Amino acid sequence: MMNRILLIFGSVVVLSSLALQFIPPPDHTGPSKGSHLSDTLPTDLPGWNVEDQELGETEAVRAAADKQLQLDDFVYRTYQKGRLSFDIYMAYWGPGKMPVQMVASHTPDRCWTENGWVCTDMLFAVPVRQGGFDLLPAQVRTFELQGQARNVLYWHLVEGKPYDYGSRFNDAPDPRRWLVGFWSGLWEGQPEQYFIRISSILDFKELWREPVFLEVIDGLAKLGLQPEVFAEK
Repeated sequence: MMNRILLIFGSVVVLSSLALQFIPPPDHTGPSKGSHLSDTLPTDLPGWNVEDQELGETEAVRAAADKQLQLDDFVYRTYQKGRLSFDIYMAYWGPGKMPVQMVASHTPDRCWTENGWVCTDMLFAVPVRQGGFDLLPAQVRTFELQGQARNVLYWHLVEGKPYDYGSRFNDAPDPRRWLVGFWSGLWEGQPEQYFIRISSILDFKELWREPVFLEVIDGLAKLGLQPEVFAEK
């Protein structure tokens, strides 16, 4: 049954791709923000070690990631002070840059599990109301690898609104949502998008008590994680 579904899904993708050869792309409006993510997060924090990381351990991996993701901007930043540690990954695509369904397929659900992590707990579209912040609903996960657990929050914003992943583990694309994203992009163009991920070996309840973590969240909120940020636009 699964093989039949995959065959049908693959056939639809191939036929849709062929159709694109005869349909002119839509006009895209709105400029890209370009490089702006790094300035949203604090770096000079007394007592904390703050480092920016690459997307891959080798030049070949980084080149492959760049080719596949086609990022307009990204930041992968780690924060550590003693036993306190967490990391932030943010990616940005300007209008017209990347299909929504392609961004939606690169979540920890898929990418982490392909690298050996096992999801041990998951919650879907959870409102985040902590530390004085009221953030858009997040996908909440816990992964384990070789006895090491890591807690994850992630958001995918499409023109300021959370992408609807549904109530499922997204290690494979949802065919219906994939097709909706495909046809929407075909006729309306690709929207501006952000992908934001926070991960830590610590329970987030502990991190919400840390002023530095709240300062980082404040920077993320200004990118659109607070509902009123986009409501004002």
